[in-house]
Amino acid sequence: MIQVIETNLSIDHDNIIRDHQSLIVEVEDWDTYCKAFEKYNGKAVYFKSKTMPGNSILSNCSITDLIYDDIHLSCMILHQSGFITKKLAYRIGL
Repeated sequence: MIQVIETNLSIDHDNIIRDHQSLIVEVEDWDTYCKAFEKYNGKAVYFKSKTMPGNSILSNCSITDLIYDDIHLSCMILHQSGFITKKLAYRIGL
């Protein structure tokens, strides 16, 4: 089991950050975490949070600009409402 710091930046239609939050989630391994974004099929994605409940990816979204390496992940998540979330993730430890 590994821990991942997720940071979500809520961005409005004018490209202004309106809110941000960070939390730590637990996941089986880094590959599982990254594949959840790569293979996202419109269903909500949940990883256990140590701090706050909720999904890592909400249902019925579109993911673009997905980039990841051995410890970082970033992408844009477009919600049906038109709101955008910039997702940043960092794997804790190696």
